Order: sequence, then structure tokens, then C-alpha cells
Amino acid sequence: MALSAVVCVGETKEWMHDVAEKARALKVNAGHEADSDIGPLISKEARRRVEEIIDSAVDEGATLLLDGRNCKVEGYPDGNFVGPTIIAGVKPHMRCYREEIFGPVLVCRESFSHSPSHSPSHSHSPSHSPSLPTSLPLSLYIKDD
Repeated sequence: MALSAVVCVGETKEWMHDVAEKARALKVNAGHEADSDIGPLISKEARRRVEEIIDSAVDEGATLLLDGRNCKVEGYPDGNFVGPTIIAGVKPHMRCYREEIFGPVLVCRESFSHSPSHSPSHSHSPSHSPSLPTSLPLSLYIKDD
């Protein structure tokens, strides 16, 4: 699976609010600016696609813990910026889980068991899962000051 995802097992889903607070503090700016944590996407089409996937997640019943759509950066009115976004309550049928997003978006699935048969990647399309079906995808970036 080539997307940024975290799988919350049991009560660990409560941690995502802390992750959202850390992500909220990330600075979106032009990539060459010294204070930039997250730079722009490569094109307007890329930004539009990422925002469409975020929209689809909401339409399909997911919850946005952090919404980076409509991100404006001072001095760059035409920039292709998307702020950090965290989508919770993601299910395997959702577009945000089935497609690579190519933006600062973290999707959060929930699992209630450590059992490999309950692993979210176990039910995921093999074409998007480069690892064994029993492994759990995890990608998380938190800047610690």
C-alpha cells in the first residue's frame, strides 16, 4: 500500500488528536523558505486531485481531524498548497484508502485486534500492498521541537 496510513488498534485511536495538534503546528510555505515544513504540490491539478480525495473521504463518511484544504500562504497567492490533513474513520472501500494521495494527508484506519486476519492490509488490494498481508502500514511524521 503506497499511502501514508496509520492503523489504530483498540484505544490507540485516541492518540490521533495529539497527532493532529502536532501536525497543526507544521508550517506550510514555499519549499525554499527556511521555516517551511510542508511545501507546495507540483501543480494545480495535483492540488485539485488531493482536495477531491479529501472531499470524497468526507462524502464517504470519514472524519477530518485536520483539514488542509484551501490552504493560503502569504506571499504565494497562486501556490499549490495543501496543509496537513488527517482523515479518521477510514474504511477499505473509500477512495482515500484505495488510491495514492501524493499530498500531506494521513489516513487513519481502526482495528480491534492484533490478529493478522484482522489486519487492514489483509483486505487491501495486493496491487497496492508491497508487503506481506500480515504487516501493517505506518507512516507518520511529527516534528519534535
